[in-house]
Order: sequence, then structure tokens, then C-alpha cells
Amino acid sequence: MLTPEELSSAKWWADFWTRAEHWAFFAVVVTLAAEFIALKAGEPYKKKVDDQKDKLIASLNKQTADLEVKNKELEKQNLELVNGTASRQMLGDDMKKFTNGLKNLSGRKFIMRYTANNLESFEYAAQIFQCARDAGMLPSSNMPIPVVWPTWPVVGVRIVAQHKEERTSVTTILNAFLSIGDISAWNEDAPSSLGDVFLIDVGVNSRVGPQKIPTSYGPVKWTTTAPSQ
Repeated sequence: MLTPEELSSAKWWADFWTRAEHWAFFAVVVTLAAEFIALKAGEPYKKKVDDQKDKLIASLNKQTADLEVKNKELEKQNLELVNGTASRQMLGDDMKKFTNGLKNLSGRKFIMRYTANNLESFEYAAQIFQCARDAGMLPSSNMPIPVVWPTWPVVGVRIVAQHKEERTSVTTILNAFLSIGDISAWNEDAPSSLGDVFLIDVGVNSRVGPQKIPTSYGPVKWTTTAPSQ
């Protein structure tokens, strides 16, 4: 049996630990409530930060994708330049424009040549050849003639006529090229054996390779116009 003093002491300690338990539970409840309130209060700001982060990531991803597309295009252009395959083509109404530009030369003879072993030069020469025939000009052969240039490649399109009096006719051909946006055509004096025949040489693409147009291509007796490189 407990004495009255022992019973009183035991009761005090029991009450003390019960109060301590209640206060501890109250502290836990208060802590959880504070954490909940803090979580709810901070949620809009966290959402703004997360949204901004998502927008930044999306923007960076788009920039990366755009750069990849540009890099692929640059790689393609560089490959074309290295391989010499960048193409000159008459597209849409270009062939019609070019043909109309040559109609004043109907009945005039021409020789069409292109750079041997260069597919791009041949394809462009074939289009010019077809337009010249459609305009009534008379080709010296049934198709463009391949040529290995004896010294260095002809660049752009070289128009050759023998006589100084042909300046107007040469200008007509040059203007036909300008009508389709080709500024690579230029003119030069001709060897005396050419007679009254125009010589049209389709050289390598002026945008391709290390070749440069010479300041003079043989003994030029009248206007020589070459695109600057």
C-alpha cells in the first residue's frame, strides 16, 4: 500500500506526463498546421517559378531545334560547295522569260558548250539550249557539247561573238540571263574562225569552288563584262 505522500507524488508525476503528452501533441498539431499553411501559401509562387522554368526550358529546346535545322542547312550548303553541285536552274516561268528574251535572235547560229564531267553545268546548258532553239536560234549540234577547258575552268556563262557589230546581239543574250536573275553571264571577243556563230559556254557555277574569272580571257578587243567574285 502506498502512503499518502507516495500516492500524492505518483499522482503529480502522472498529471505532469499527461500534460507533457498533451503539449507535445499540441506542438505536433501546430507544426503540421504551420507546414500546411506554409505549403498552401507558397504554392502560387512555386507554380510561377515552375512555369517560368518550363517556359525557359521550352524556349531553349526551340532554340536548339532551330539551330539544328540551320546547322543541317549549312552542312548541306557546305557539302554542295565542296562537291561543286550547287544548282543553277530555270524554275517556273524562267524558261519562258529566257526564250522571249532571245526571240530577236531567231535564225542566228550558236554553239552551246558546257564543262565536261560537271552534271550541274550540263543541266543548265541543256535548259539554255532548249530555250535558244524554242526562240528560233539554230544550234550547231543536236545537244550541248562537253569541253575540257585548256587552261582553267570558265566560270559563269561566257558569251562570245566575233564582230564588234554584234555588241547589240550579245547584250540581248546578257539581258535574257538578267531576266531570270542570273548575273554570272559575261561577254568576250571571239577567235576569227568563229564567223557569224555565237559561242555560249556554260562554265562552272560562279558560287562554287575556288575558280575565279580572269580579268581578261585572251585578247579582248571590245567590252568584256565579268561578274565580280
